[in-house]
Amino acid sequence: MKEQRISFENISEASGRIEYLHNGKDLGSGAFDIKAKATLNIFIPRYIGASEVYIQLYNESMSELLINKKAQFDSTDYINDKYVLDLDTAFLGIGLYFFNLRFISCVGALFGYSSYRDIKFTRDKGGKMFQVSVVDFDERRSTRYRGGIIYQIFPDRFSKGGIVPKREDAILIDDWNSGIPEYPEYPGAELKNNT
Repeated sequence: MKEQRISFENISEASGRIEYLHNGKDLGSGAFDIKAKATLNIFIPRYIGASEVYIQLYNESMSELLINKKAQFDSTDYINDKYVLDLDTAFLGIGLYFFNLRFISCVGALFGYSSYRDIKFTRDKGGKMFQVSVVDFDERRSTRYRGGIIYQIFPDRFSKGGIVPKREDAILIDDWNSGIPEYPEYPGAELKNNT
């Protein structure tokens, strides 16, 4: 059997993953309700040899470090070590936040950055940061909107077909094939047909 040495080169190609738990359920989103229990499950390959994991969470402008907290070791399996970190959403308040992960490992200090839900490892503190948002999912909103699809209609994506007469005070772009709408090969159907 060949001995494998752990080096930064091995680790830089590794990836971990992160789960965003909302009241114990992984909804696949980093948007937390201000009233919900927010938990991050952090899975790190065992061969990285992480002994400590920290989250460094910043405000939206990234000008202020709000949280520098050690995650708690939870469990291990044959592949990953699992660390858990609870976020106090009431302390954070409604807003957008950015964070990175810092690891103390067998090859020294490492930082974890976002590749969607994957964690990529680097020695530099300059990769793409993870983001979370804290929102207020108002419980009084109508139940017909919960979990539903909301369509946004962009009137500039529809063609000007002449069915509706032009208002005298309207300012319209006459040449729809000069880049407006965004996809000139298909300027869209009449707005009337889409309502």
